[in-house]
Amino acid sequence: MSDITMSTVTVRELHRNTASVLETCEKEGEIIIRHRDGRQFRLAPVEAVSEKKPEWPDFRARRLRIRSEPIPPDICAKVDAAIRGE
Repeated sequence: MSDITMSTVTVRELHRNTASVLETCEKEGEIIIRHRDGRQFRLAPVEAVSEKKPEWPDFRARRLRIRSEPIPPDICAKVDAAIRGE
């Protein structure tokens, strides 16, 4: 695993130690991956994507603005029957 400190790893090392290689890539900015036949590839981290959750609308408040009381059960049953095609 000494190649990782030099920012160059083999395809085999990448396959066997992916997490370690990715950590090194994140710390150093990029890693060169060397293939057996001499080809080389550059692996670099991408900017982090925000983990922010979407803000959902307040459906209860919206429903209360439109209609202050809940929909009566008999109307709900009729709508459900219509959706089922009855």
